[in-house]
Amino acid sequence: MLWSGGVKAEKIDKALVKGVSRSFYLTLRLLPANLREMISLAYLFARASDTIADTASLPWQERQNCLALFREDFSKGAASSELLIQFKDQFSEQKHEGERLLMEEMEAVFLALDAFSDEERAMIKEVVHTIIEGQLWDLSYFQADDKLTQVAEADRLEQYTYQVAGCVGEFWTKALAHHGYISEADLEPMMKAGRSYGKGLQLTNIIRDIPEDYTNGRIYIPECGMEITEVVEASDQWLETAKSYLEEGLTYAKALRNGRLKVATILPAKLGLKTLALLQDSPMSERTSSKVKITRGEVFTELGKALLGV
Repeated sequence: MLWSGGVKAEKIDKALVKGVSRSFYLTLRLLPANLREMISLAYLFARASDTIADTASLPWQERQNCLALFREDFSKGAASSELLIQFKDQFSEQKHEGERLLMEEMEAVFLALDAFSDEERAMIKEVVHTIIEGQLWDLSYFQADDKLTQVAEADRLEQYTYQVAGCVGEFWTKALAHHGYISEADLEPMMKAGRSYGKGLQLTNIIRDIPEDYTNGRIYIPECGMEITEVVEASDQWLETAKSYLEEGLTYAKALRNGRLKVATILPAKLGLKTLALLQDSPMSERTSSKVKITRGEVFTELGKALLGV
């Protein structure tokens, strides 16, 4: 299949998506083809904006300006020459090979939008815009590189997790409904569960990444002391919240009737819950000094269990 502008769907699906994802690529490969193309493209736009936001070698103002331009061009559905020059000059020397390739190929990724219907493009644009809003807030809030900054309130953390991940659960649900995998009668409760599911995945990442974020002057856990041990201790409350959200994700996935779609949807929840269990079992010394993460072997084990319905 060829997408608009001669962009091969296989290239988008494999060379780019696989290069910037580990576990999520496995999820995407399980999706029916019509869903996989749409969700893969949305993922690439979100990953590109994430790369812009996370390129620490650039001052936060430059990253913020580039994100704002990215948002503007994305609204128009085409990459401007100014944006492409910025990608080439500022973001093409990423240490991560997959991210480097993605930024080099963003003109092709923009062209791929034309292959989708107006309704599908609107769904992609809505979710990516919401994600960028969260990333812009993040850059602005944590702008001081030499100062330890903490999210002030629980409600703001909830809002942030919605902006960068909860909205993805909504997008996933709308995409499934658009292609007939969720009925109109089930849409509202599935939207709620999908939103919680996405927030649970983001909270898992935040709790797992506490040591790295702390080193970079960021404390996402609100209303606690500023010492890293205090942050980790306070995160246990949010760990329980994340677990509850991910359990909603399991219920969400089990409600789907298509077998491949059920496996694809359940896998991130299982990996997230596995990560949370590992964090709970890890001593304070590990949780304050290094990223606790599951191995690639454990990822494939969970995939096997999901395929077997375990």
